[in-house]
Amino acid sequence: MPTQTLASAIADRTTSLQPVVDLLSRGYVYPALSRYNSEFAPRYFGRPPSEPIPTLARLLTTFRGRLGSLIEYGLGVTIGEALERDFGDAMKLSIETVNQYPDYYLRGRDFEPLLRIDCKVYHHASDERSARFDLPIAAIQPANDLLMYVAWDWRTLTYRGAAVKYPHLHAAVLVPAICLARERDLRTAKVGGYFDTAGLPRAVPKLPGKPRDKWEVDSNFGKIDRLIHSSRKTADLEESVQAFVAFLSANVPEA
Repeated sequence: MPTQTLASAIADRTTSLQPVVDLLSRGYVYPALSRYNSEFAPRYFGRPPSEPIPTLARLLTTFRGRLGSLIEYGLGVTIGEALERDFGDAMKLSIETVNQYPDYYLRGRDFEPLLRIDCKVYHHASDERSARFDLPIAAIQPANDLLMYVAWDWRTLTYRGAAVKYPHLHAAVLVPAICLARERDLRTAKVGGYFDTAGLPRAVPKLPGKPRDKWEVDSNFGKIDRLIHSSRKTADLEESVQAFVAFLSANVPEA
């Protein structure tokens, strides 16, 4: 793909992030899924199908958390390699080493940040329905922040003559973070919750009569299946939100 196209879209992103989303998705994210699945994950995360994984709830949650971080790393590496192929040192993807928002930075020649990309890895068998996006809307940079959801499941293939089981990425969606943040916060209002003076989401108490300032922080705020209110899924949504709803329908149908 012509490298200047993406560079120009990034330069013009204050007008709209959607062209950046489209070019990154088609040119880098979707092709990276294919390379991650065919080479990176079987090589670095593969295990014999007979090798057990944790089944106790406490251990399984920890295991999924670690695996989610490794998937973010592997996908980041494959996206970064494609960017380096097209841009050389002019544009690169770096992985955040501190456990904080965001997971990736798209950086320029001198490592200056161009975009912030947060990655939410979702395993359909997880009972937590987490992949939580709970960054306060005031902390989001509308022209700089992208949000990527990635769905994975176990799959087995023959890799270099051996059968290996690996975390397979079967879908991804990239959206401007501000678009989902608006829908997420709108949902809080639609279900009767509110945001306190510190910006924390407060949920309607299960037992009525509790004073509003004593309502508990919403423990479900930002979970993948709690981002879009059901009444909004048939509304005239922004293009990026429509893409996210399609991702939900295909990968989190109970949402």
